[in-house]
Amino acid sequence: MSRNADVRTELLSVIERYVQFASTVKPFTSPGATAQYMLLVRSCNAFSAAVSLCMNGFFVESYNSARVGLEAGWLSLVLRRNAEKAFEWLTLVPSDTSMEAAEKRYRDTFGSPAWIRKEVSPEGKEQRDNLYEVLSKKSHANVAATFFV
Repeated sequence: MSRNADVRTELLSVIERYVQFASTVKPFTSPGATAQYMLLVRSCNAFSAAVSLCMNGFFVESYNSARVGLEAGWLSLVLRRNAEKAFEWLTLVPSDTSMEAAEKRYRDTFGSPAWIRKEVSPEGKEQRDNLYEVLSKKSHANVAATFFV
């Protein structure tokens, strides 16, 4: 078996475990469970896209999908623990430019990767920040995004 086949098998195995975990969440039983399920599905889809891109040689392009997968996964953990925030996340879809207090608060929390990384857990925050920084640099149109590693 080639190294590529080994990596592919390992990545698909991780995605399969992710799907199995997401399938244990019962949506529509509570706001927290519904938000968690929706975000885990989004996260799993983003990671699957990242794997597909990598396996087809689009390494740089995979960074953004991986970043979205992490953001959605981390937010699912935050909302799982807080029914009030989960309900707010589920019921308010803000405009990107509105200055209304509720919409601005929404963007400053659920729309803020820094807030999500801080809220998910005090443990490991530095690692999350470092990983997110690498993925962000590779996800934007800058010189760092043109390198494969």
